[in-house]
Amino acid sequence: MYKRSIPLLLFFIVLLSIPAFSQTLEPPTGLWKTEGGKSIVEIIPLPENKSWAAQIVWLKEPMDDEGEELLDALNPNPKKRNNPILGLTIAWGFRTAEKGGWKDGQVYDPENGKIYKGQARMKGDQLELRGYIGIPAFGRSTHWKRISHLPEAS
Repeated sequence: MYKRSIPLLLFFIVLLSIPAFSQTLEPPTGLWKTEGGKSIVEIIPLPENKSWAAQIVWLKEPMDDEGEELLDALNPNPKKRNNPILGLTIAWGFRTAEKGGWKDGQVYDPENGKIYKGQARMKGDQLELRGYIGIPAFGRSTHWKRISHLPEAS
């Protein structure tokens, strides 16, 4: 009786552990065109803390009206206000969520200088990034579309 139960028990242990393996969601690495097409970000994995970050790598209009490089002028930290927008990290700390997608991230909006809590998930071929204050219901989402390469310089 017990000899027949052991293989059956092992089968159920393996079967029950399959969902745990599927919880490991790879970061959405690569290039993403932001909603509105004003910028392209690159998502890179951060293996040291099992998360990912997004950095601006291309801007449709990298210069201001005076022909100067766009700066992070609204950053809440005065020491960072002279940093260029190009190369700026705008999302970080996203970790795999139990129900799919990513959670516990931070999203920086250089257009208003504010940092929001963030979560993200794939919706078809797009990444839905949600920034919020307090709870996700009080936030807004933006959709990034995956691209294969940066546009050629004009």
